[in-house]
Amino acid sequence: MYNEDRKQRFYEFKLKTVASVTPLVPRFKRVAPFEHMYQKDLCDFNLNEITEMYKLFKFTTLESIIVVNNTLTQYTDWCVNENLVLNGQNIYATITPDMLAALLNKTLLNHQIVSRDTILTWIEALKNPRDRFMILSIFEYGKSKDFEDTIRAKLDDIDVENHTMKLYSGRVVNVSEALILTAQKSNMTMELTYPYGTKSKLMDDGTIIKRSHIVKDDPHCLGRQMYNSLAAALKSIDVSYMTAEKINIFGQIHMTNELIRKYNSNKNKILYDVETRSMIEHQYGIKINRPSYFLKKYGDYLI
Repeated sequence: MYNEDRKQRFYEFKLKTVASVTPLVPRFKRVAPFEHMYQKDLCDFNLNEITEMYKLFKFTTLESIIVVNNTLTQYTDWCVNENLVLNGQNIYATITPDMLAALLNKTLLNHQIVSRDTILTWIEALKNPRDRFMILSIFEYGKSKDFEDTIRAKLDDIDVENHTMKLYSGRVVNVSEALILTAQKSNMTMELTYPYGTKSKLMDDGTIIKRSHIVKDDPHCLGRQMYNSLAAALKSIDVSYMTAEKINIFGQIHMTNELIRKYNSNKNKILYDVETRSMIEHQYGIKINRPSYFLKKYGDYLI
């Protein structure tokens, strides 16, 4: 990473106002190749260099490009105050949402689908590990009644070596390394940080996401708490229009596309073949009774 010591000083500065700088690190790593290409720190990029970089990032949602630009704006502000910017200006701060929207990958954007990479970008921006686990779990293995497969999940349910997880509903599903690491982090976290900075303690009830002491151990109450937590988390990263149901569908679409790639097949064969269709059904606890209907609704999003 270019000027790594400078980035470290910025992290230390940010830790005065935020609980963790973990979400920032991947964004700086993503920019690092361009710093080496341009042979200068990102705070000294000109407008052409910034816009070219963003185009090559192939962002598909306005929210994801705004999150990255906001981080680079904050960093450059700090650099300006430290007299580290050669021209003394913060170019990132001059880039408007309309300008950012023009840099989105229109081909992918037209599909109106949220990819796994976008989901991972979103969860990186969240303060609370439990919120990250909630979102990623829905994407990877579905929603379930009252969110019980996420609410009741325990770390012992995960087979780290085989990347599988036994759910509360009884299914054994495949899970990613990212979900395992998120689960481990959430399991160790005993407090909740709110957007306005205050914190509250969580009860160690043996689950990965814990629960607030004010919430009864009742399926409906716990489900409502998770629903509210999800809504607040998504709002905090400016994707309040997103829902658990949509994230669940995006996961199903992602898995279908992965099966198409794995078997070098096509969407019709994957969904009409009982064996491959049942993989999707099992992973998400659903029943695709009419593959033709699934294709009609989501066919444009499948490769």
